[in-house]
Formats: sequence, C-alpha cells, structure tokens
Amino acid sequence: MNIIHERTQIKIEFLKDVCYRIYFTHTDKEIYERLKELLNDHSTVYTISMGLSENLANYTFVGEFDGHEVDGNKEVVEFSSVIPLDILKKGDVEYEDNREYFTETIPMEMDAGRNVKEYREVLFERNSYKIRAKTDSYIRIEGIDENILII
Repeated sequence: MNIIHERTQIKIEFLKDVCYRIYFTHTDKEIYERLKELLNDHSTVYTISMGLSENLANYTFVGEFDGHEVDGNKEVVEFSSVIPLDILKKGDVEYEDNREYFTETIPMEMDAGRNVKEYREVLFERNSYKIRAKTDSYIRIEGIDENILII
C-alpha cells in the first residue's frame, strides 16, 4: 500500500462576477467587421473560458466608439487600460495611496500553432482603478470618456 507522507497543497483562487473591458481595433477592415458582427450576434467561434475549461465566460457587446490619438505632452492623464512598462520612464507614474499596482508579463502575439512569439510587461492596478501617468501619446475614446494605450 502506498502511503503519502507529505502532500503539496496547491492554492487556487477563483474570481466571482469579474468584468473586463476589451478594446479592439484592426487594420484589416474585413476582420474588424467580422468580429463586430459576431459580438453583436452574441456568437463565438470557440467557447470562451477564463483559463480553465470549467470556467466559462460570458460577454456583452458595449458598443463601437471612435478613438483619437492624442499627443500626451508628458502631462498626467488617467488611463483605463494597462500601461506597457517599456514606454514609461522613472517618475512617469503618479502612484496613489490605497491603490495596488502590479506588473505582469503577458503574451502579445501567437503563431498558428499557439506558440507565443512575443511577450510584453505591463503595469496594472489590481482593483481596476485608473492609473495616473505621463506618456508621449495615447488614445482618447469618445463617448465613454476613457484614455487607453494600445499594446
């Protein structure tokens, strides 16, 4: 009989009622229009999950909004998106009390075999507060009053 003397307990955390906003643009108009059509029809090509196949996700199409590139002039702006670390210099972020800032390395591009070709490190605020920072330029989303950076 096998007796296990020591067990390694793996901690796992599940998020309840999470909500993410995804901003999407594409240079290929056909791809852009196809995705917009799928979102409007609440259709998917693959089942959406949050990591594990047991953690199925749902989505709501919020809308289509115009975005305009703005010269940041190195003035402090509130961002609703993650901020790529490679565009920041020391002192560009105004860290605020009672905020939880973290960095994460995320995949940027995958090939057809689902192998990651490029990673990028980003800054985010854990509780979805906006991040105050200076950048050379950013995208201003009209109609929803948000500033984002395209990664």
